[in-house]
Amino acid sequence: MESLQQSCRSAHELLRPPQACFSDTSGVPHQPDTAQLRMAEPFHATALSSIQELDLLVTELRQAGGLPLYQPQNTKGTNPQTGILIEELSPDMTAKAQERQVPEQLLSNSCLVVALYATDPVLLTPWTTHQLGIASRDLLQALAPSGLSAVAKSMLQGASGQQQPTVEQFLATVLQQLLSQSKLCFTQDVYQYEKAELPNLPGPDTFTRCLAGRQLAFLVRQLGYQQLSTVLPAALPCILATIKDQPPAVQCYGLHALRHIAEEALSADLRPHQRQLMTVAAESLVGCEDAVWSVAAPTACAVLCSMGSNCQGPGHQEMMAEMLRQAQTQCHKKARRLVWLEAIKPVFAVLGLQTLRFFSKLMPQLLHWSQEPDLATQLKALEVLQEIVRHTWPRMPAHASFLWSQLHVVQEQLQASTASDRSDLDGIHHDAIVKKMQMQLASIATMLYLCGGSGFQCALRDACCESDSSKADVMLHAVAGLV
Repeated sequence: MESLQQSCRSAHELLRPPQACFSDTSGVPHQPDTAQLRMAEPFHATALSSIQELDLLVTELRQAGGLPLYQPQNTKGTNPQTGILIEELSPDMTAKAQERQVPEQLLSNSCLVVALYATDPVLLTPWTTHQLGIASRDLLQALAPSGLSAVAKSMLQGASGQQQPTVEQFLATVLQQLLSQSKLCFTQDVYQYEKAELPNLPGPDTFTRCLAGRQLAFLVRQLGYQQLSTVLPAALPCILATIKDQPPAVQCYGLHALRHIAEEALSADLRPHQRQLMTVAAESLVGCEDAVWSVAAPTACAVLCSMGSNCQGPGHQEMMAEMLRQAQTQCHKKARRLVWLEAIKPVFAVLGLQTLRFFSKLMPQLLHWSQEPDLATQLKALEVLQEIVRHTWPRMPAHASFLWSQLHVVQEQLQASTASDRSDLDGIHHDAIVKKMQMQLASIATMLYLCGGSGFQCALRDACCESDSSKADVMLHAVAGLV
């Protein structure tokens, strides 16, 4: 029992990495510099040794039946408003509960260690290393009963008579426990203040909220739609609170979790929260920093797409209006433009012909970007334009002539750029982008010809017959094969 308590304390100590090594003076995590890396070396060595010891201990206890198995949460008799379960315990039950307290605490702390140190390609985790990430994943396989060998699994199932849970079920239980333990970390709401200056409120510091946000985002991102349906009512308020927090790092953790929910959860599970999700996603775009923008824009579009093809509600219109407003005010920076253009592409498949409602603001901005000197912006703008034409083709006869004239200007600029100075672009990279843009122009031209109406098609056929340089004209050359 003493060794279990010692391991439990070691796991608890890992839940608080040294703040001086992995954050700035305000407590916001960042990648450590050379001096901070030297300071963190003893911690990394100790953490790796502790996680490996936890892995061995958990494996031994699992095989010996010394760790509790997965138990579905008993909600019978629970107050639906407070979530408090009142249950009378006999003396024997109290003694058994005390005996199980240490293994359960070890299980809880070990799972939270995994959520803090396991590698994730999108989550900011400056306090972990490649070795720590691998060791944490190994610890997760030891913690989850599905990671046991077939012999140990059958032995445990035969002893307990219970069905072994999957990794997702196991992590869903851990997530619920994290939410119950860290509620104070998920109560910050930066939007509730009317003044620009935030008051000093009691509660966890910024670094603690970042740690809790990382654990929350990691656990949510490991769950599929079945388990998300179970934990969504409890997890969603905490996720929205992290998005509304002040530090950008905490906001990013919440946005990553929300994007995963929007992409994986069922529309039926999200529909009761539709208005709230769209409001928070739209608010996260306003005045955010560059680091948040790269996550907020894809998340907002994922939330919009998650609601399905029913785009008649005001939430869809408000979300698109906010996206277009941000495109006009925030996308003067190249990095923001590229993020916005990449994020908006899946939206038109959901909106369909409802996209026409936003043509007055969408198309001028898009055509302006398609004629930007920046070739990367031009290419992304043409990709978005192709998606718009594809999903609004029944209405293209009214717009085909104008779009053709604008795309012809893009083609002329492109032909001039190949003979002009390439400035600071690498020649191979420049030629590759130009080739992709020519293919994109040819594809859009073909689509416009097919859906532009009989009058537009007759005009293009005449242009193909009269032109002697149709091969040089990429758009006419693409159409000539259809004439």
